Amino acid sequence: MKFVLLASAIAKSANAFSYKALPTGVVNLASSVERDVYTMADWAASYGVQQAAGVQLTSYDGKDYFAATDQDIPAGSPVMYVPNDLTFTSSKAAMEFGGSLGEAEAQLINAGLEDKVPLFRVFVKILLEYEKGENSPWYTWLNSLPRIYNTGASMTYACFDCLPPYAAWLALTERQNFVNFQKAAKFTPLGEDIVTNVTVLKWAYNVAITRSIEWYGDRCIAPMADMLNHGTETEVEVSYDENGDCYVYTTTDVAAGSPLRMSYGDPTNPSPLFATYGFLDESSPGTFCKLMHM
Repeated sequence: MKFVLLASAIAKSANAFSYKALPTGVVNLASSVERDVYTMADWAASYGVQQAAGVQLTSYDGKDYFAATDQDIPAGSPVMYVPNDLTFTSSKAAMEFGGSLGEAEAQLINAGLEDKVPLFRVFVKILLEYEKGENSPWYTWLNSLPRIYNTGASMTYACFDCLPPYAAWLALTERQNFVNFQKAAKFTPLGEDIVTNVTVLKWAYNVAITRSIEWYGDRCIAPMADMLNHGTETEVEVSYDENGDCYVYTTTDVAAGSPLRMSYGDPTNPSPLFATYGFLDESSPGTFCKLMHM
C-alpha cells in the first residue's frame, strides 16, 4: 500500500502549473478533471486485453486506482494479458520515429543521460499520441491517467529544502532529468504547442517514468498492466515474451479481496520510490525512519 499524504504535502506547490491552452480534442490535464478509468477498462478489453476471472480495478478514494481480485487465485496463474499492439515500448518508438529523434537524443547524451534515451523515446511517443487528441487509438488510456503527480520532477526548490539530503538529491535529479527532456523535446517532430507547454511535457514525463518498466534494456508500458500498484510483498510479476506481448502471473497464492502488486524497486530503500513515483510505501521497513527525518 502507498503512503501519499506526506508526498502530497511536500509537492502541493508543484502542482500549480501554469496551464497553456491547447487545441480542442486533447486530454484535459486540469487537476480538477476526474480520471475515466472504467471506460479505459472497457477500451482495453475491446483491444484484446484479457484478465482472469475476479480481477478488477478498484479505488479507495476515487483518485488512485489499482488492480485487485475478488476471487482466490493460485500461485503461478495468469491474471492479465496485454497484446503487443497495445503496448508502448522504446524499441517500437525508435522504429516509428526513425532518425527524427537523433538530434534530441544527442542532446541527452551530451548531458550525460545516455541511459535515459529509451525512457525519452517512450516520453515522445506519449506526447505524440496526446497531440493527436481523440484521433489517437490510445486517447481513452491517456484520459484515464492521473493529472497530478508528486514526483521529484514535479517538485519545486522549496520542496527540496524540506527533504533530508539523500531524498532531496534523488528528487532534484529527477527534476533535472525532466528539464533535460524538456530541452531535448524541442528537437523532435512534435508541434510547437506541445514542446513549449511545460504542463504537458511534465505530465508526459511523469506518465513515462511512473508507468513504464525496464525489460532487457527496453522501456515498456502495457495499458491495464500499468494499474498494478507497488508492494513490499508482491502478488504478481510482469514479463514480456519474444513477440512483445505482456503477461502478468501470480507469484504466490492470492486470497480474494487482495490487491495485485508488483515491485517498483528496492522495498528496503524508500527514497528512490519517493523521488521517482511520489509516494512512501508504508509497508517498507525503511519508511518509518524516513518519516522521522522529514
